[in-house]
Amino acid sequence: MESRVKEILSWYSSDSPGTRTNIARLLNHGRLAGTGKLVILPVDQGFEHGPARSFAVNPPGYDPLYHFRLAIDAGCNAYAAPLGFLEAGAAEFAGEVPMILTTCSTTRRTRSPR
Repeated sequence: MESRVKEILSWYSSDSPGTRTNIARLLNHGRLAGTGKLVILPVDQGFEHGPARSFAVNPPGYDPLYHFRLAIDAGCNAYAAPLGFLEAGAAEFAGEVPMILTTCSTTRRTRSPR
């Protein structure tokens, strides 16, 4: 492991081994692997504000698998997207690019009151 990645991981010494493993996974993937720098492809605006606004100028953008290929071809450290997009390509692209689940301020993370 590169010294820069070890240094960054040392900042997370109080976090769980799982968290540190995931951070290491991100830092050691893609074209910038080992440099301590990250490039993450975020694809969520189209879902929060309507897909036509984001993808109409680039029709392939409507295909969830397109974004996986884009992240891989660009050498991104990770791909961040809503659950539906990640589910669409998770099996096909497992191990090819780390995935990050995105949520927005309107996403429920707690149980609704009864």
